Amino acid sequence: MIINTSKKSLCVMYLLLIVILTVFLNCKDSNPVTPHIPVEKIVLSDTQISLDVGETRKLTATIEPENATNRELIWSSEDEEIATISDDGVITALAYGQVSIFVSVVGSGLSAECIVTVAKPVEFTVTNLEEWRDAVSFISSNGNDKKYFINIMNDFETEANLTYNFGSTTGITVNINGNPTKTPTIFGRLGARAHQEIIITDIILDSVVDERMLQKVQIGGEGAIFTMQGNSVIKNSLNTGVIVRNFGTFIMLDGIITENIAEVGAGVRVEENGTFIMKGGTITKNSTRFNPHFETHGGGVYIEDGTFIMSGGTITDNFSHNFGGGVHATGRGVFNISGGFIYQNTSLSFGFNVYMDKNTIFMMSDGVIGPGGLGVSLGIFPIDNVSGTMTGGIIMGTSSGLGVGGSGSFIMSGGIIYGRQETGVPENLANYQSFSKSDTATGKYGDGADILPHIDGNINRTIYTVKGNE
Repeated sequence: MIINTSKKSLCVMYLLLIVILTVFLNCKDSNPVTPHIPVEKIVLSDTQISLDVGETRKLTATIEPENATNRELIWSSEDEEIATISDDGVITALAYGQVSIFVSVVGSGLSAECIVTVAKPVEFTVTNLEEWRDAVSFISSNGNDKKYFINIMNDFETEANLTYNFGSTTGITVNINGNPTKTPTIFGRLGARAHQEIIITDIILDSVVDERMLQKVQIGGEGAIFTMQGNSVIKNSLNTGVIVRNFGTFIMLDGIITENIAEVGAGVRVEENGTFIMKGGTITKNSTRFNPHFETHGGGVYIEDGTFIMSGGTITDNFSHNFGGGVHATGRGVFNISGGFIYQNTSLSFGFNVYMDKNTIFMMSDGVIGPGGLGVSLGIFPIDNVSGTMTGGIIMGTSSGLGVGGSGSFIMSGGIIYGRQETGVPENLANYQSFSKSDTATGKYGDGADILPHIDGNINRTIYTVKGNE
């Protein structure tokens, strides 16, 4: 038999070619070549921005088309002494002036620009009443969303019964600054309306004789913020040092509120959804005014349907003719303490330091209340339905450390309660009484609540961890 080798070789070659083509086509289908789609346009979220020194703003860059191949952005500032830009588009204003912020896409040759103006706030130097009037008038009539500085150089007296609150302008921030080495005194009153922020630093607000028992500082309206800091002092009001209501906020960072008198809330009065945030400073020597026709409460702070948040500072040596020498909450008031000191306040009735009644809420996670009378009183009357929780901190009293009355409740899962602590030194006195409650009230100590009794006359204490109902 004769085999044609040339034909056999040709068939093998054809078969091999078919295999190669099949493999090639399969590889080509599984690894297609992605076409390059160029960037056509960059769009910024803002092309012009006005900022104050220290303010930040985020820019967003949109690349068109959405499926462009290269999407790597590069941000840059024309002058980093005026404003900087981060890799993720956050602008930080550093100094007055104007600067361009650029963004580009790597390899595209395209860019977009945002012009940033860092505004210089308007400043006033005030040495007398006329200059004060001019500053207030200018701010009240020159638009919204601006920042102002009023630098007070000397003591001066404003018009009696007139509260300076800078008109109906909104979005403004007014910094009223004094000199910390010689704090100037304004004999008058200040206020903040809706969407106004007033900050006083190293300023004394004092009273003139004929102010007809009006509050020294009034804060009211949604977004109204009044901040007190530095060596500032608010004193000698004949009807509450600071009143905050209607969704306004009072922030106390430092300073003193003292020697104010009122029928309720001599130092600070928080009502009608107002908020008082105390991070520092001192509220002291404020007193309610005796009235034979109704009770007067809250020598230091009075809360009625508002919120008091205390994380620092001191409330001491305040007086009430009835309840709550230091703090009194009523209505649907909320008192949340996570730091600071409340001690040696006095009253002619219950709750020397803290008194809560009606449907109020007491929360304590840190800080010290007491010594002085009954440290914390959560209601005494049948209508009182106070809810109290304690997760940390210390409560001390010269009688009970804490008492619950009415139909209130108290849950303790942390912290320490002392009784019979006239000096605040637990080792010095006997007759310990940690907790008292009425027949209808409930008190419960959870895991981790340390109840420290005093052993009669002995400086050694036994530490008990109480679990369950008590």
